[in-house]
Amino acid sequence: MTQSYHEILGNDYFGNLYQKIIASLTRGENVCISVISGFGTKTLFNFLDFNIRKDRLFEQVLVFDPEIEKDNLVEFTRKAILKFPNKSRLIIVRFFEQSEHKRETLEKLDSLRRRTPKSLVFLVFTDHSAVTETGEYQAKSTIFFTGIYYMEPFSKLQCEKMIKSLNFFYGWHISEKSYEKIFNLSGGIPRLVKYICKEIYESKTPIDNLEKFINSPQISFQLELLTKLLIKLSKENLERLGLTENGKIKSKILKIYFQNYQNEIVVQIFSNLSKKESKILTFFLENLSTVISIDKIADLIEMADEDFSLWAIYKTISRLKVKVKKHFNIKNFKGQGYLLQKIDF
Repeated sequence: MTQSYHEILGNDYFGNLYQKIIASLTRGENVCISVISGFGTKTLFNFLDFNIRKDRLFEQVLVFDPEIEKDNLVEFTRKAILKFPNKSRLIIVRFFEQSEHKRETLEKLDSLRRRTPKSLVFLVFTDHSAVTETGEYQAKSTIFFTGIYYMEPFSKLQCEKMIKSLNFFYGWHISEKSYEKIFNLSGGIPRLVKYICKEIYESKTPIDNLEKFINSPQISFQLELLTKLLIKLSKENLERLGLTENGKIKSKILKIYFQNYQNEIVVQIFSNLSKKESKILTFFLENLSTVISIDKIADLIEMADEDFSLWAIYKTISRLKVKVKKHFNIKNFKGQGYLLQKIDF
C-alpha cells in the first residue's frame, strides 16, 4: 500500500509542535493552529489527523470542513454530541477564517462543551488572522483557545529535513550542497521549498536561475499571495509572521517578486507611470478604500530596498493625483494617510 506524504513524517517533523498540541488537547484544552496558505496547511492537517487517530487519543475524531458540510459548525457540533453522547470527541475544524461571526460561534461552542469540557475538544485550523486579529479568536465572554500556535516559516534545519523528505517521497535527488541556497531563496516557506526543489530536479533549472523559479506557476502563485500580505499588513505583523526580519523580506525570490510587482490595473491602464509612481499606485490599489499611512508607504519602499525620502513620496503622490484623476481620487486624511477611491461614472 502506497503511503501518503504525511505518513512518512516523524512526530518531530514540525519540531515539538505535535507534542505541545497533544498535551493541550488531552487536557481538554482547545487549540488553534494559524497557518498562512502555502505554509503547509494541508500537510499539517493531514499529519495531525493521521497521528491523532493512530495514537487513539480520542474515542471519536470528527472533521468539520465548511466547504463540504451543509450544517454550520455549531449545528455540526450539536449533532455530534447527540450521536456520540458518551464518547470523548475531538472536532478538527478546517478553514475557520471563513467564519463570518467568529466570536459568536466560539461563544456557542463554549456553551455546548461547558458541562463536560474534557469530552469535547476542538482543534481549529485558520489562516494568519489568528496572529494579526487575535481579538476575533476569543469567545465573547471567555478565552476559548488555551493555545494559538502559528506555523512559522521553516528554520534552516527544518528546511533541510523537508528537502530530505521530498527526496525520499518523490525520488528526487537534490544535492545537500543546494540546501542552504534553497533555504535562502525560499525564506523557509514550505510551498516555495517544494516547488524550487521540483524545478531543480524535474526541469533541471540551475539554482541561480531566479527568473525561471519566479515564473513557475506554482511559485508565482505563492509569491503573489505573499506580496499582497506584505502590502496589506503592518510592519509589526509581518515580523510576527516571519515574512520579514528587521523590516527586510527574508525570501530572496519573494523580495525580487515584490520589487517588480504591479497591480493589474497599473499594467492595463497606467503603463506610462514611472516606476515609483507605479509602485505607490499599486500600494493604494491593493488597499483600495482603506486609508494607508505615509509611514506604511515608506516601510514598503524600504522593504523593496529602494532609496526614498518622505518628501519624494509626497511629491510622487501629488503627481499621481493628477495622472489618475479620470479613474481614481486620492484623498488626504490629515495625520492619518491617503485613501484611494474609485470614481463612479
